Amino acid sequence: MLSLAEFGSGSRKPFRDLFRIQWLPYLFTICLLVGTAIGLLLLVERQPVISDSLGYLVAAQRIASGNGPTFADANNQIAGKYFSLYAFQIRRPETHLLYLGFPPGLPLLLAVSLLIDPSSSLVYFVVPAMALLTTLLASILGWILTRDPWVAFWTILLLSSTPAFWQFGTAIWSEFPSAAFIAAALILYLLAEQIVLPKWVEKLLIWIVGLLLAYSVYIRYTNIVVIPVLLFADAWLIFRQRTKLSLRWPLWAVAVLTVISVLLFNRWYYGGWLLTSYSPEHGWYPLPAFSLNYAFDRSFIDGYSFFAGLKTLWLNFSIFLPSAVIGWLILGRAGAILGGISLIFFALYSVYAFAPVGINARFLVPLFPLLAIGAATTISTLLARTPRLPRVVIAIALIIVSVWQLPTSLHAVVERNRSNADLVKTVQLISEATPADAVFMSYPLNDLFFIYGKRSAFNYRRVPISDPTTKQYRIREAVPVILNVIATLLQHGKPVYYVDTNNHFIPDLPEILRERFKIETLSIGGVIVYRLQN
Repeated sequence: MLSLAEFGSGSRKPFRDLFRIQWLPYLFTICLLVGTAIGLLLLVERQPVISDSLGYLVAAQRIASGNGPTFADANNQIAGKYFSLYAFQIRRPETHLLYLGFPPGLPLLLAVSLLIDPSSSLVYFVVPAMALLTTLLASILGWILTRDPWVAFWTILLLSSTPAFWQFGTAIWSEFPSAAFIAAALILYLLAEQIVLPKWVEKLLIWIVGLLLAYSVYIRYTNIVVIPVLLFADAWLIFRQRTKLSLRWPLWAVAVLTVISVLLFNRWYYGGWLLTSYSPEHGWYPLPAFSLNYAFDRSFIDGYSFFAGLKTLWLNFSIFLPSAVIGWLILGRAGAILGGISLIFFALYSVYAFAPVGINARFLVPLFPLLAIGAATTISTLLARTPRLPRVVIAIALIIVSVWQLPTSLHAVVERNRSNADLVKTVQLISEATPADAVFMSYPLNDLFFIYGKRSAFNYRRVPISDPTTKQYRIREAVPVILNVIATLLQHGKPVYYVDTNNHFIPDLPEILRERFKIETLSIGGVIVYRLQN
């Protein structure tokens, strides 16, 4: 345990020698941070097209305007509660509004930027800022644990070189904000163990740790798995030092309150103590989200999640992945905490129906900073024991390996933004060719017609009822409802258009519509659009 005066003192060499030798890692670290910040600014996604990102964005806009995480569309009062973005699937009997299915933590963060300047694009930079903050916090945590500035450098390099960092750190996703809160909590928790602090300061830090973890849970519910790891570590500390109980009880109190608050929130928001948006009652698939079978076998989505998770970690860290485990061992108790959190996160998504690969690789992002710290510790420890010339050669080689796929990752993000812009332009072109009160039907494009086309959309994907007993959707029972909704819209004079994208959710839906309605076929921007008429 160090005093405040001793903490971070590092080498005992004279100041002049220290300056000559030790400024390099700090310079490199600052350059890395600046370069990463510039990259995030240049590559930020300003036109999201995926339903999750759009849901977070619209919820934030509604919160900032004082309406809560809701979605309003006049057609919900005419033909039923089927007119909303895909992310707004929570229905309440007392209102025509639909509520966001995700926890409110990220929309609240985004709403702050909208309150600061609702007319600017500041909201799109919140997640990139959190991604940059995550790298900074991870480097600080690595330095705190080792008092080695090179660990900070390698941590940032390894983390910012991963493809997932650029894919999910430049767009509105919840993973990097949750990673930032977890990293901040770990810094304060381990800082309280690394240095001698006044008792009231240590207790205050523990309170803040608990609150940071609690908020992270409301960004992503799965972050709750971090809490038992810290409680286990805390219990071991209290067992060895009984006097710590008087200082550490706030963490336990906040942990209990967090669990209780989640249950209460579920009851109030989702309609049941254990209900979430991932419940069949709210349109989730009629099968469990988590199952041991999904680890090594197919799920109703894809499955083989254990192997998919390993693939994602290897694609992002390659040869540095084994060194992360070695680094955790070097770090002792702190490494056990980092490793424990990483393992429990990985275990959770190893049994998830959606395999953590591709767009779902983001599920594993919160453990990336912990892997980077472990790998950085191993690299710095080995290089410190290597003669000067080989050390430089090995370091350069490791840098080349770490950034080898960075150009490909950056190009993929550039292409994503270009593809998004093209898709948005197509949606706007189609929308401009229709009346302002037009209603669109398009399984993959519904959200885009709402946001970029400024039109209403019939989210018919939400009509089929999930049946847990048969483990199927009641598709055939949904068809009459879909036809009735369309007929109701037409009776109220609403123009209804079906966009043919070859992705219908209900495979024979176009044929069903042809049998029931008159169809005028249009070609707009190379896209086939059917206008439905009685």
